[in-house]
Amino acid sequence: MKINELYHKLISERFRNFIWSLFWQIGVIFKYFPKHIAASINYLLHNRDTFENKLTIITKVKDEAESIKEWIEYHKMVGADKFVIYDNESVDNLKEVLQPYIDSGEVDYIYQPGNLIKIQVDLANQAIRKYRNKTQWILVIDVDEFIVPVNKTTIFDAINEIECDLKKKIQALAMVWVMYGYSGHKTKPEGLVIENYTKNDGINPHIKTIVNPRLVVRFDVHYAICLFGMPVRTEKGIIVREGKIQNLPDASIEKIRINHYYTKSYEEFLKKCYIRSEVLNIQEEERDVHLFDPDLLSHHEDRIMEKFIPQMKELMK
Repeated sequence: MKINELYHKLISERFRNFIWSLFWQIGVIFKYFPKHIAASINYLLHNRDTFENKLTIITKVKDEAESIKEWIEYHKMVGADKFVIYDNESVDNLKEVLQPYIDSGEVDYIYQPGNLIKIQVDLANQAIRKYRNKTQWILVIDVDEFIVPVNKTTIFDAINEIECDLKKKIQALAMVWVMYGYSGHKTKPEGLVIENYTKNDGINPHIKTIVNPRLVVRFDVHYAICLFGMPVRTEKGIIVREGKIQNLPDASIEKIRINHYYTKSYEEFLKKCYIRSEVLNIQEEERDVHLFDPDLLSHHEDRIMEKFIPQMKELMK
């Protein structure tokens, strides 16, 4: 009797998931129908095998001059060859740090005043439309996020490994966050971010998506709605419809992950809270500083980035 009950429960759960998925797909097709048609035509005309760039990363920054070089050099090392950087009224020497990359054509720099948090989705969609026929893959992340190919050298090697395991072509890959805390640093330490911050709280259900941009109908901060509801999958093949994995045990970081260095040092966390408060006009008493805890996101020691450190130190010279 218990086996029959379990069987019927599993069947009904699968059926409910199927119905939910079907209605979601129908909903996004109707909601963005003109965009589906436009994307379909563009896909047929431009989804060719050769592109100017392999991977374009889009980001927004504000006063990130101290950390952006490491972020760029790291992602160049793992496969990115183009960066689109929206500068939200930085008052440090960000443009000066970026200038060599701008001169080489690796960075497209756009000065973008105003409340960038409120318009970041529109900017991401604008950039995807501009670059979708120039780059094979596109990714929207922040400067505190590092994509990690766990067992491979590059992001593309990791994607190829996932495709071999799943026996299907990946057009949109959901990568899971691992959230890092301050690792005991009260002030900003010398050296690399990937070297100094080694403590985290393990898998987080939030994802970011690397995607074939010619399939994108609508892009959100964390996920893409693809042509006619084509699935965004995790490395295990689990379909993710929105910006987080609903069932945390389905999350996997065996092949690719995102190290999200959320707080960095306490000093940098204060700066981050201040900048966010200024942008969103948050009053001092309502800022996130009180949320800081020495144990925040710092329960597990993780040395996954050690293999990258020697090469990164050479690149940073």
